[in-house]
Amino acid sequence: MKFYTYILTALVVTAANAPLPAQEFAKGSPIGPNGEQLGGEGPVKKYTNLQTISVPRSTLQPRTVIKASYQGVPEDSQDVYVAKLNITTQRPTLNLDNFLQINNLDCATNLLTLTFNSTVTATAAYNEWNVHPDLALYFGHEWSCPNGKVHIHTRSVQGITLKDNVLAIQTAALPMEQVIDEYVIDLYDVENASQLQKRVEHTFKPIPLNVNYDGGSQTVVRPEIALFEKPHIVAGYCVNCHTRGDARLKVQFSVGWKGIKSYRLNVFGQLDANMDLKLSLGSKTEQQLFKTRLFALPFGGVNIPGIFKLGPEFDLDAAVNYRSEAPIDFGYGMDLSYPFNFQMESNDGLFGKPAFSKTGDVVLREHLPSRTKDFELDLSAHLIPGFNFAIGVFSRDIVNLGVQLDSALGIIVSGGQFTICPKDNFNVELYHQHEIGLSLPFESAPRKLYQSGKLRIVCFFCEKCFPRPAKAN
Repeated sequence: MKFYTYILTALVVTAANAPLPAQEFAKGSPIGPNGEQLGGEGPVKKYTNLQTISVPRSTLQPRTVIKASYQGVPEDSQDVYVAKLNITTQRPTLNLDNFLQINNLDCATNLLTLTFNSTVTATAAYNEWNVHPDLALYFGHEWSCPNGKVHIHTRSVQGITLKDNVLAIQTAALPMEQVIDEYVIDLYDVENASQLQKRVEHTFKPIPLNVNYDGGSQTVVRPEIALFEKPHIVAGYCVNCHTRGDARLKVQFSVGWKGIKSYRLNVFGQLDANMDLKLSLGSKTEQQLFKTRLFALPFGGVNIPGIFKLGPEFDLDAAVNYRSEAPIDFGYGMDLSYPFNFQMESNDGLFGKPAFSKTGDVVLREHLPSRTKDFELDLSAHLIPGFNFAIGVFSRDIVNLGVQLDSALGIIVSGGQFTICPKDNFNVELYHQHEIGLSLPFESAPRKLYQSGKLRIVCFFCEKCFPRPAKAN
């Protein structure tokens, strides 16, 4: 199954003389074995147009709350994406696709011709519908109407005539905003089409989160990635940087004409990751920050033409914050395991801070640092996986909603003339900290939903003089 998580800036450099990103991070970089793209912007999202399916009704009365359902099967997959909508309308409305009694619908500019399965049913529909002076019709984009298969159709009823088992309905154009007040949409996935009618699975199947990792051979695809470089001045490399794991997702949105009114996102799963950093500084360096996109992995998006569009993506970012009192070649890193489960819920659209809850904590293991002789270095390395949702409601522009999980390993280390330790010894302080941020439209920085603060790491080489290990290659 290919469905998911994030708004992350592709490149953030805050210092005036910050290093430049490596050329291999240019837009359009190579695609990995899981569909991930190295650096730059994410690959173009592929959307599956969902097709109308009936939510059968036994009665014929117009309603001001109607149901609609859609499904779609992505290419090369047996999975079925399903969207279920409860639509509140401003006037009595019929979703014509829900009446199994209708055998055929012919569509012209101002006329709908409905052929029923019997004269009795056609007569009952005529008697029920003809008494509503403000009746609206809602029907799927698949019907060949003069304005094409572009979006859901909505029309007003101007008059109805009956002949045998056929209703001829005179109609007029009616903008969707004069029919729909709001709708609530639930998205989920089922294993195959045979499960669809059970309607019991309301969560996506596990989504693989393998990035720069070949699950078949269980190996890292690109062992070393250049993060930034300025010849003879500074260079940084991400070594064995990858993620592996899977996630599940539950999604619900409430949508009105002013936009998204409320939403509920529940993301849970298991993520394992590794990051080792090699840093080479040619001179004393003031505090600098570099942040970049490592990989972008899109999942199959869904589209209900004219109603709703969702394009999820899993991103992996890296950030380095460093200061050095002398030239240095330095290496260290971490691997982490994160059984995560968090839920966000907002009744104030995409602009209010949501209620947030989480379970699961990061388990982080630091890697032994290596370095040159004389140095004093303050360094933190951040590995930032995230889930980004590109959301479109009705026919409006896409907005983005994202969640990012920032895990940082910090180190303050000194050796040689910059420490009180004996010759060829060094002193280390280690800490880790974790944040969960929410990226919202029109906001430049993520809102912090959770902060662990600095958590001291107790290790056998920390906060004491320790012999210098062999220099890393």
